[in-house]
Amino acid sequence: MRRAHASRQQLRAELRQRYWLRAHIAMIALLTLAALWLVSALLMHAGVASLALRYSLACPVAYGVYLLLLRWWAGALARRESPLDGLDAPSIELPHGSPSSAGAHEPSFSSGGGGDFAGGGADAGWDLTAAEGIGEGIGNGLGSLAKGAGSVLDGLDEGAVVIVPLAVLLGLIALLGGLIGTGVLMMFGVEVLLAVAVEVGLASLAGTLAYKGFMEGWLSSALRHTWRGALAVLLLAVALGAVLDRWVPEARSLPHAARLIQG
Repeated sequence: MRRAHASRQQLRAELRQRYWLRAHIAMIALLTLAALWLVSALLMHAGVASLALRYSLACPVAYGVYLLLLRWWAGALARRESPLDGLDAPSIELPHGSPSSAGAHEPSFSSGGGGDFAGGGADAGWDLTAAEGIGEGIGNGLGSLAKGAGSVLDGLDEGAVVIVPLAVLLGLIALLGGLIGTGVLMMFGVEVLLAVAVEVGLASLAGTLAYKGFMEGWLSSALRHTWRGALAVLLLAVALGAVLDRWVPEARSLPHAARLIQG
């Protein structure tokens, strides 16, 4: 048990030093967002008009794509085959502890062609800036809705009837902000990629006999880290779709709703 823990800590430390993990998890997030957009667009062209229904179907599919991407990406990192080969830079986040703290009793660890290495523990905290730049499309929609709110305020005359109440606009902005924040903080963190990569790396050393345990290990690790975030994103997305269905029923998509609100 102690040997396995030491091996995990060593692998985590090496991955942090070798790769720019923020860039890797941000790329996974952007590909997941693209999958979500594509599924939603296909559902729209298939005749699914309700945004709430469309988002309720698209989010689980995108989550499945996210898990597959996470598995493939983590496996590539564990084999020292970076999907962003040439773009990685040495991380400034060094593993905690001095070389002497590893001790002679800790096992040396090797995987793929990376050679032996040893290191201290890695910080298990969430990297709050891991997915820097995620969701630019949603962010643009957020900005458009904010501008729409300003336009409504500018055009208010005494006694005028406002088609889309200001409270609804503020609610849409809050839901969009919640979607982005939840995704960054609870799904697209460096710790998730590290956890899955460690499971893949250890299983590759154990050989084919560990295949069943490996399949259970990486998936349970990924789900343990992300299912709450995925559920929160689903609920927020469906709520956002329901609000748009109620107050902007002619909207075919989020950007279209933003344009309609702006007038």
